[in-house]
Amino acid sequence: IYSGVSLVTKCDEGYELNEEDATCTVCPVNTYSSGGTSKCDQCEEGYYTLYNRTGETANCRVCPEEAYCPGGYDLPYNVEGYWCEFNENRPEFRKKMMECVVHAGKSCLSSYDRSKDKASCSSPPCCAHGYDPDSRACSKPEEGFMFIGSFPVECGARYNFVTGGAYLMLTGLVYVVTVAADKYDTLNLFLISLQNMALIYNFEFQWP
Repeated sequence: IYSGVSLVTKCDEGYELNEEDATCTVCPVNTYSSGGTSKCDQCEEGYYTLYNRTGETANCRVCPEEAYCPGGYDLPYNVEGYWCEFNENRPEFRKKMMECVVHAGKSCLSSYDRSKDKASCSSPPCCAHGYDPDSRACSKPEEGFMFIGSFPVECGARYNFVTGGAYLMLTGLVYVVTVAADKYDTLNLFLISLQNMALIYNFEFQWP
């Protein structure tokens, strides 16, 4: 391969040789080159690099604990309970994992299926059924769903506001009985009085 009168076989740092047109092109995502080579190096499983994208050094870094790094040309994928932004124009977002808090983190699924060696869904990050994949950290209900507590339920005849109201009332009653009563003596005495009244009501008295 010739460029002018010189044979081009190696490229500068951050580039690799395109053999089709004998030019040096920027290293692909998740690869790096220290210069003086014709091919960019890939990271192995468990490592990643953002070199030549964010000014990082030319090497592979250990995968974040909250992510899985398959290596090759793939940047880190979030594991279950965490979320990250997949933006081709901002690859540095792939190293910033956010902990999901909705439904105790169960709203966010792992975005990489290791058994199939590919992404878990068609458009990562992947959310559980009923959670909006376009919302940050899968924190909103998907279209056609609503939240009861932090659980997404499908809108329709089976789930309505009466059911939701009953659930909230039951949740409040459980809270009062198990939590609030232990904190407030007056409330505890009131609940005991209600229990005593219920018992007395069931007694059969014969008045003269």
